[in-house]
Amino acid sequence: ADATSAALAEIPVDITGHGVVCHAWVVAGELSVRAGDPARARTCFANILRHRFGRFPLHRAFGLAGLAATLPPTAPSEVAAALGRMAAVLAARHGFVAPDWLGVVRFDVMGSRPSALSEEEAVGLALTCEER
Repeated sequence: ADATSAALAEIPVDITGHGVVCHAWVVAGELSVRAGDPARARTCFANILRHRFGRFPLHRAFGLAGLAATLPPTAPSEVAAALGRMAAVLAARHGFVAPDWLGVVRFDVMGSRPSALSEEEAVGLALTCEER
């Protein structure tokens, strides 16, 4: 699983126009965290936001929540909170619930306080936190 998640993290964002790759990155990000590689997980979650399907609410919520949960310890805590709030706003707005097997991407438990950021601001902020 670790080798597969590493391979998925390296897939170029423009490999396909289909959104199913975003679901693969969610799983690969989850597996990367479980394997002890949050940096690789961040790449997976950032890939979701960079993909053309990353603009759709479900993918955007997964990408933002994943990045919020995997930011490096040096990142300001308010950044993770802002990204998590936007993921929670999207989840609440569209009635999304993360599957129980996801331990990292839990946008349904991040609180429902309104976000001070717009969706586009949250995505921009998230992508600045991912090293390429």
